Amino acid sequence: MGRFNDIKVEKKLGIIMVGVATLNVILVVGILLIRNMLSTTELLERRFSAYSELNAALVQNKFDSASTTCNNIINYLEMSLFEVTYSEELSETSLLYGNAISSELSSIEEYMYSSVVTSVLNEPLFDAMGAFFEPNQFISNQEAYGFCIGSTNKLSLYKSYTDYVNEDWYAVPKETKQPYITDAWEGEQGFPVITVTIPIIKNDDFIGVVAVDLLLYEFSDTSVSDPNYPSLFSAVLTNNFDIVFNSVTFDKIGMSITNIVIPEDVQRAFEYAKSGQQFQFDTKGLQGENHKRYLYPIDAFGQTWWAHVGVERYDFYADTIDSTILSIVTTFFMMCVATALTVYYLKKYLRPLEILTQVSENIERGQLSINVSAPYSDDIGEIINRFNHTGKSLNLIVKEIEDVLMQMANGDFVIDDKVNGAYNGDFATIKTSMLNISQMLREALQKVNTTTNEVTNNAEEIAVAASNLAKSSSTQTELINDFVNTTEGMANAIKEINAKVEETSKTGIVAKDSALQGKEAMDSMLEAMTKITESSKTIASVLEIIEAITAQTNLLALNAAIEASRAGDAGRGFSVVANEIRELANRSSDTVKQIEQIIKSSLEDIAQGQEIANKTAISLIEVSNTIDTNVNLSDELLVMSDSQKESINELVENIKLISKGVTENAASAQESTAISEELAAQATHLESLMHQFKFS
Repeated sequence: MGRFNDIKVEKKLGIIMVGVATLNVILVVGILLIRNMLSTTELLERRFSAYSELNAALVQNKFDSASTTCNNIINYLEMSLFEVTYSEELSETSLLYGNAISSELSSIEEYMYSSVVTSVLNEPLFDAMGAFFEPNQFISNQEAYGFCIGSTNKLSLYKSYTDYVNEDWYAVPKETKQPYITDAWEGEQGFPVITVTIPIIKNDDFIGVVAVDLLLYEFSDTSVSDPNYPSLFSAVLTNNFDIVFNSVTFDKIGMSITNIVIPEDVQRAFEYAKSGQQFQFDTKGLQGENHKRYLYPIDAFGQTWWAHVGVERYDFYADTIDSTILSIVTTFFMMCVATALTVYYLKKYLRPLEILTQVSENIERGQLSINVSAPYSDDIGEIINRFNHTGKSLNLIVKEIEDVLMQMANGDFVIDDKVNGAYNGDFATIKTSMLNISQMLREALQKVNTTTNEVTNNAEEIAVAASNLAKSSSTQTELINDFVNTTEGMANAIKEINAKVEETSKTGIVAKDSALQGKEAMDSMLEAMTKITESSKTIASVLEIIEAITAQTNLLALNAAIEASRAGDAGRGFSVVANEIRELANRSSDTVKQIEQIIKSSLEDIAQGQEIANKTAISLIEVSNTIDTNVNLSDELLVMSDSQKESINELVENIKLISKGVTENAASAQESTAISEELAAQATHLESLMHQFKFS
């Protein structure tokens, strides 16, 4: 915004005017275009909806024609067959089958046949038409009765009931007793047809059908086209949205829309169709094409079929888009012309502002001689004339101020009779200020003159005092320097003490760790002794078992010796062996007792060792605690020493600052001495200068 405010007025006005006009035009044109698009879209939708409604009426007429023709024959048959008496004499021959029938049936057959022939030959919509009956329902002793007349007057007779009973156009009406329309198939002339069958009911029983084949190319009168909408087409759809007729191609006849549009749109179509009312919706094809579709319901013999009109969305909106683009281009061209005219006239009538800019620049540079002619007698011209008058007034005032200041520069401050110009408005302040300045300068010069005399007298006294101050400051500096050296020595000593205390603390920590390690080793030894004790107890248990075994062995050897002695010479050798075993058992028993005695002695020694080790562990813990206390005391001492060290360092720094201040005072005192001497000289010189001014 700041940069915009700094550009020229004509550009700002041009931008603002063009911007406002453009905004208004865009809003108006935008609203008109939107309304035009909405109106055009609404008109087109009404138009295509009317197409679908018209096509629905055309198709409805075709179905009504087929229905009327078939129902006329059916009504006649139902009424006539109801009154037929099959006991009547068979005096006539069947027109179609040649067998004997009654005169009543002959009349009915002749009417039925002539009606079918007349309808097929006179109605281009009909490709073929015929009647088909249940067995024995038309002729009492005849199983099959069915015939069909083609549009070429070709007669087709059905002599077997099975030839038509299984066809869907016959089987479905037979089952439902309702009219039925088949899917499209190839008719007698090789063109696609659909078959409409209407049941014949007698006494609420199904007795046959009247069927008619409708040529689908006769639906061509529902075709719609428009060169402005190349993709426009029409179609007739069944209640399941299968294509019965397409104005573009017969290739799509029988195709379902599920093979054309995406499933979501198929689902929407069935949802809309539930109402049975006219509807429209947009679809997206499986190939990506987009269509707008308009559907109108058709009563197709109890089913709801649909007259369909479709057009691609691109073609639908093409005219609207073209008209919108044309409107935008036209508006843009008109805006360009309006902008050019606006800029031209702004430059033409604001060009005098450039003259004012030049005049302002001249005034800014101090060129007050202004004489500019205005090109127009408008408000800008009036401003230029006032600038001329202002320049002349300023020029006179500046000239007078120049003369007065020149007089004051020459030392003459008596100007009361020299300021006589027309100082109007705010310029009156300048006149008052010049007179006040003159008066104040005169008074100031008088005071300066008086002060100069006083300065000259006091300068020598200041010089003497400054010299004494310099000497005193030098003495203070020497004393403070000695104190600084002493304090720094104390700081260094405390620093060494801190180092020793820190080393002592580290040594204590090492000793504490060693004591803790000794305690851990002692604990390990105690654990090993405990295991040895347990092992010794286990060995003692084993020895008891061995001693028991030895006793039993000795007893067995004794028993063996007794038995050997009983055996006489035969047991003598065995007696010797038994004695040897007994001696070994006795020696084993003695050895076990010795081992047991040694183990008991070891257990006592281990118990004493455990007691000594426990006492040693307790002593190590006490040593560790004592060392820990010493370490803590050393840490506290170190903290206190550090605090004292910081205090002494701070004291040293403060003393250095004092020393620096005293040194600076000494230097200032010496400088003051020199300044006072210089001041005396300057005062003398100033006194001589004051004689040059005129202020009284």
